[in-house]
Amino acid sequence: MLPKSELFARLAAGATVVTPNRRLAQALLREFDAFQIGRNLAVWEAPDILPFGAFAGRLYEEAYYAGRGELKTLLTPGQEEQIWRQVIAASGLLVLDGAAARCREAWNLSHAWRIRLVAGNDDARAFQDWAAQYLKRTAGEVDAARLPDLLLEGSNLETPKAIVAYAFDILPPQTREFLDACRARGAQVDECRPEAKPSRAARAPYRSAKDELAAAAAWARTSATPLPPPARRSPSPAARRSRSTRSATR
Repeated sequence: MLPKSELFARLAAGATVVTPNRRLAQALLREFDAFQIGRNLAVWEAPDILPFGAFAGRLYEEAYYAGRGELKTLLTPGQEEQIWRQVIAASGLLVLDGAAARCREAWNLSHAWRIRLVAGNDDARAFQDWAAQYLKRTAGEVDAARLPDLLLEGSNLETPKAIVAYAFDILPPQTREFLDACRARGAQVDECRPEAKPSRAARAPYRSAKDELAAAAAWARTSATPLPPPARRSPSPAARRSRSTRSATR
């Protein structure tokens, strides 16, 4: 397990850091900026920090625009959800609001955690049927859930030299398999977790919801951390490489 102190050194050296979600990527970016400010730097390269899904999407773009093999068209999240909505509507379900988004989320989770779809209760059977129809409709495309597996099928994957998986409590099987494949292709792959922070839980009664909200606002005002000075970052090498690859194909 990579110590947090070493993580910032790796980032400064150009390593790629993948996180479980965008919130954690933004939080780590702020920490890295504070680290660089603490080193009395006036400007530095933007660190390469992004969620795992965005990382897979960037590798797809690089392979696609570089012409490394034939790749299926990648659906956008909006296109995925619209196809789910069409599948659900064709089944006769009357209440569609939110159903497509929940199906897309379940589809992503089932692939990330390698959960096999089986017929259980009525909801499980319905989702299994919808998933089969969704697969038929997207036979010529690929979605975010299946993208990491597609990238590993051929020789389309060119990975960064150093990758760090940050803040994963448990690496989903799909993510672990992907990172293992990156390691097999010569990348240095490590894991790192946030440092433990001391905390104290307290319970306070209030006469009304209004009083509770006022107390919460007062606590937030006194607990807020002052924002650091605006960071002056130059584009990361990965961002410059991605832009130049796309420009060269236009």
